[in-house]
Formats: sequence, structure tokens, C-alpha cells
Amino acid sequence: MWKSLVRQRERKLYSPGFKKSEHALWAYLRLTLLSISLAVAAGVGYSAEFAIPTASSYPTGITAGPDGNLWFTENLANQIGRITPAGVITEFVIPTPNSDPSGIAAGPDGNLWFTEFSGKKIGRITPTGVITEFAIQTAGLIGADSITAGPDGNLWFTESYANKIGRITPAGVISEFSVPTANSGPSGISAGPDGNLWFTEGNTNKIGRITPAGAFTEFLIPTAGSQPWGITAGPDGNLWFTENSANKIGRITPAGSITEFVIPTGNSGPASITVGPDGNLWFTEPSNNKIGRITPAGVITEFAIATTGGLPWTITAGPDGKLWFTVWGADKIANIQPPGATGASVTPTTPLPPPATTQTVFTVPTGKMPTAAVSVSPSGTFGNATLVVTLDLSKVLSDGVFSASGQFADGYNIYVAALVPAGVLGLPSATWFVYPSTRSWAELGSPIAAYKESIAENATDTVEISILQEMDVTGLVGSEIYIGYGTSDTEMLSESRYRGVYKVQ
Repeated sequence: MWKSLVRQRERKLYSPGFKKSEHALWAYLRLTLLSISLAVAAGVGYSAEFAIPTASSYPTGITAGPDGNLWFTENLANQIGRITPAGVITEFVIPTPNSDPSGIAAGPDGNLWFTEFSGKKIGRITPTGVITEFAIQTAGLIGADSITAGPDGNLWFTESYANKIGRITPAGVISEFSVPTANSGPSGISAGPDGNLWFTEGNTNKIGRITPAGAFTEFLIPTAGSQPWGITAGPDGNLWFTENSANKIGRITPAGSITEFVIPTGNSGPASITVGPDGNLWFTEPSNNKIGRITPAGVITEFAIATTGGLPWTITAGPDGKLWFTVWGADKIANIQPPGATGASVTPTTPLPPPATTQTVFTVPTGKMPTAAVSVSPSGTFGNATLVVTLDLSKVLSDGVFSASGQFADGYNIYVAALVPAGVLGLPSATWFVYPSTRSWAELGSPIAAYKESIAENATDTVEISILQEMDVTGLVGSEIYIGYGTSDTEMLSESRYRGVYKVQ
């Protein structure tokens, strides 16, 4: 699986001079110069990335180890890497030169086991870095690829060139079983909930099942030429797999019934898939530089990674509640935190709630803008939300009492911002986003872009602001939206000219 693609072949705090205690509204601002659009699949997930010390290492497989760290293979550097949840990387050289390590998995013996695609071996590395290798006896090309721990206390692996499924005991004894369909190209492999091993057949468009005793059954995928790739056991008692050429995620029951789900972004090239700590399935999209999430019900969300052209490759759940993945084209290891709901748990069909009746629900205290100046109209469902805010300029500076002449100063601007809490969208800390005149959410920089500039002096008209337009906000629970005004962002902040108008909850 891995080698076939190998052969085919980059903060500061905004503090305008006032104290944090005085201006809690903007205390959490973080500038990473990374543009993020909240309108893409309920937000683009933020990922932390860590550069591998060895250049051109091409990290491939990754798994959580028994020592609380993540372990990965460095395909072209001929090394096994270890990274702590804090991002500290250690590398270990494989004894056999040019072995092309590919898949890696935690074994039942407390060690890590990996495949050597070109080395024709299975490797074992202890948590302290001691490596032992076991030769596969089949002559000719083998292509040892993916590996997984089986229900029988052994490790099972695919041999994509030899068309076999292999089994190795913790003592290093290897057995091989030929796949019934010739030239099937077995790729991914996973232990199933039924006590069997399940694998993908990339060349023949099938999902295979092998019992611990070596008996095979094969199931044809409905979409022709789908090229199934990664596979994992889901939280729903089924197996989930990627269809690399068909741009789909597949689900197969232990009885062999297959359902397919189309990925929203075309030609994404889905590769690896794993179960996340949130009860969903997470997968990589190397061709589109994204990480995808699919719920057991089949709802798909996509998150862009930080490095452009990074080629996210293999993904696994880490011990820290994050998803960790290899960034094959950028020599990095990265993670993304599953978006978490800080408020109520919702489904896409849940009706959007009315605006809050008090301001106590907002993380940041409201400023000087009176309640009467703001009218909030939410509609739709969490999966298809629309939010329109109407600002009555005649009441903004008159304590909510209508003023015929208005009291707006010449050159005032209107600002729209959203405070997204830590954990939501995979963000490591609470982060502000702005909604400027371009009508495209972006992470807050400095200065803050205005939604509407240069309001006429003493204006009395109303301004209608379409903040959400048929947007999926299921992944944004806990986020707050604020409206502000002032001659500049600094003036707005220093004078507390803002009000929280809506919270997704």
C-alpha cells in the first residue's frame, strides 16, 4: 500500500496597550497567520506539527505505544521514530539497510512491531529502542505492508506483492496464507469485532476476511475500481475502510453487507482510517491535504492540516485524546484534537435554539452596546444553520432609546467576531475569528478587519448582518458571536464597545 505511492512520486498576542484584567474580551487572542474558514465543514481543524530531525525521512505508519508515546516508521530514512505527546522525537536505526519500514502496530508483548517492505522482514522494537528482525521465508517480492495485533495473541500482516496474509508470533515464528483471488494486492489489515482479521484487496476491489485458523472469505465492493486501502474496526461493531480511487468511505458488517459514503471533497485519495476518542472514524486525505471525520451514521466533516502539500498519511488515536498522523510529504508528525462540544450534545437535525435571554452565558462580559440595539434571528438546524443580526444604529449610543438624529460619530466601523473555545475545531486554546467585509471567517490578526466601514455620522438606519448562512455548526457548540463598533479596533476594545449576541449551545 505505502510503497506503491512512494514509487509514484512546508504568535503572538494582540495586545494594543491595555491590561488583560481590564479587557477580558480579547485576552485569548492568538495570531498564527493561519487562515481558517469556519464555513468549511463546520470549521477547519487546527493541527500541531513536529518536524522529524532526519530530512527526507518520509514518515509512513504510526501507532500508539504501550509507553504512552507514539511510534512511527521512517520509510526512506530506514528508521523507527518515537514521539512523546509533548513532541520530543527520538529515532532508532533499523539494522537492515534500505528496509523501507511501512506499517507499525503495538503487540501483545509490550513491544512495537513493524513491516519492512523491501527488507522482507518483520521487525520488533522495544520501548527502549532495541530492534530484532525476523525474515519472511517466501522467495521473491513480498511487499510486507500493514500490520496489526490479532485476537489470537499474534501479529498479522499483509504481503501486497506475494498476495498473502502473514502471521507472526511474539516469539518470531512466521506463517503465511495465500489469498484466494490472485494478484489481490492485500493492503490494510485490522482485527475485527468477530474474532477474525479483515483486510483490503486494493487490486481486486474486495474486502477479505481471514480466521485465526487461516480460512478466507472475500466480499466484492459495489463501486468498481474503488481501490480499498486502510481498514479499521469501528465503534459500531462494523469494519470501516477507505476507497482510495472512488473517493469514498466504506462500511462492512461482519456478515459482509457493504455501505459506501461519498467524501464531500473530490479526488481526496482517502488512505488510512482509525477510531477516534470521540466515537467517530477519522481518516487521511493525502490528495487534498485534509483529515476527515465520519460518524457511525455516515456524516463526514473535513479539516485542513497546517502544512500546504503535506500529504497526511497514516492516522491513529493517541494516549492524549488527540489524533496523530504522519505528514509524509513534509517529514513531520502532527496531531489534531477532535472538536469537542463544551455545551449540549447536538445532532445535525436539532433545531437551532433562540438567542440567550441574558448575557451571563457568554465567556466575555458584554460592553457598552445596549441590548435594544441588537436583534438576533437564528433559524434552521445545527446541520443547516442561518443567523442574521440586525443592528439599529439609532439605538447604539442612546442607551437603547430611539434617537431621531442618531449619535454615531463620523467614521465608526462595525466589527463581527466569534470566540471559539479550546477543543472545538481541534484548537488548543480559545481563539478569536473575525467576519470582515469579505464575508469569509478568518483567524484574528491585527488590526481587526471591519465588517462594515465608515458609518455615516449620526446614522439612524439599520444594518443587517448575515453571519451564518446554511452552515453546519454541529462542531461549533460552545462558540460565541460578538458585535462591536468603534473608530478602530483599538478604540472599540479600549472603550468596551461590544456585545455578545449569540452562543451555539
